[in-house]
Amino acid sequence: MLKTILIKAKKREALGKSATKKLRNDGFVPCVFYGGKEHIHFYAPMISFRELVYTHDAHKVELNIDNNKFNAILQDITFHPVNESITHADFLEISEEKPITIDLPVNVTGSAPGILKGGKLFIKMRRLKVKALPSSLPEHITIDINNLDLGMSVHIKDLNIPGLTFLENSLNAVISVQIPRLLKLAEEVAVTAATTATPVEGEPVAEGAPAKPGAPATPATATAPATDAAKGKDKGKEKGKEKGKK
Repeated sequence: MLKTILIKAKKREALGKSATKKLRNDGFVPCVFYGGKEHIHFYAPMISFRELVYTHDAHKVELNIDNNKFNAILQDITFHPVNESITHADFLEISEEKPITIDLPVNVTGSAPGILKGGKLFIKMRRLKVKALPSSLPEHITIDINNLDLGMSVHIKDLNIPGLTFLENSLNAVISVQIPRLLKLAEEVAVTAATTATPVEGEPVAEGAPAKPGAPATPATATAPATDAAKGKDKGKEKGKEKGKK
C-alpha cells in the first residue's frame, strides 16, 4: 500500500511571473492542484518535497491547503536546469472509489543463477504504468529473479499482482539476464575448436595418409618396374638408330 506524505501549503493570492519568481526565491514551490471542480494554485516549502521526490518509491499525498485536506498524487514536477531545484509541481486529486493511472518503480529481489554463470542483469523498464484503485497500489513492483538463468527474461505478461492492470505491452521484457559478448565469443570459439578437432564419421582419407584407429590403411599408388621384354625393345631401338647414323 502507498505511504502517505503530508504537505502543508497555502493558497496563492497573486499569480504571474514576478509573484512566482518571488516564491521561488523565498524557498517555496509554486503548485497546482487539479481537483474535480476547480484548480487550486498554491505554494509549499521546498523542504516538504524531500520525502516525495528524492525516493525510489511512489507515494500518496495529503495536501493541507489552508486547513482544507485533499488526497492526491504527484502528477508532474519540473526542475531548474542548472541547480536542479524544484520549480513547479502538479497534483491530481484521487478517490478511493475511482481507479487511477500511475507509474510505479521496479524493485528487484533475489539472486539470478545466470549472473553466477557470468551473465549480466539488465533492467530494461525501471517504471511501469499501471491502473488500479488507490488502496490496491503498492509503493513499488517487486520482481523475483531467483529463477532467471542465462538468456531468460521477465515480461509484462509474467507479472501477476492482484488489483493491478498493466498498461504496457504484455510482450515487453522488464528484466533479462544476457550473455556478455566476451563470454558468448569464448563459447563460439570453444565450439568451433571442438568441431575442427573431431573428425567427421565416414570422412575419406587421402591416399598415403595414415589410417584412423580401427580402419585399414589406404595403399599408396606405386609405379610398376619395367619388364625385361620392355627393356629389350628399348635396346633394339637404340641399336637401329646407331646403324642408320653409320
